[in-house]
Amino acid sequence: MTGFILHGGYTRYDNEDNKNFFKELLNEFNNPKVLLVYFARPKAEWNERFDDNKKKFGKCRPIIASKKEFKKQIDDSDVIFLSGGGTDNLLKD
Repeated sequence: MTGFILHGGYTRYDNEDNKNFFKELLNEFNNPKVLLVYFARPKAEWNERFDDNKKKFGKCRPIIASKKEFKKQIDDSDVIFLSGGGTDNLLKD
């Protein structure tokens, strides 16, 4: 089943809304593969975001999306998390 959960942003902050958001994303899965998409962020931030998101997602198999493998990674993932950022970063490369 395909589902969408929209969030207004600022997921890096610890609050009840964000805890519920991450919990709901993984609700249907046991040890899901989570694709973390940081294309709209500067590459210098990707590893820090990855470490933070691993903690927030809890039990899962997180993977950082790559532009080269993106289509295959989408097919192989249970959950896709699109992180915010800026349009200028999407237009690079």
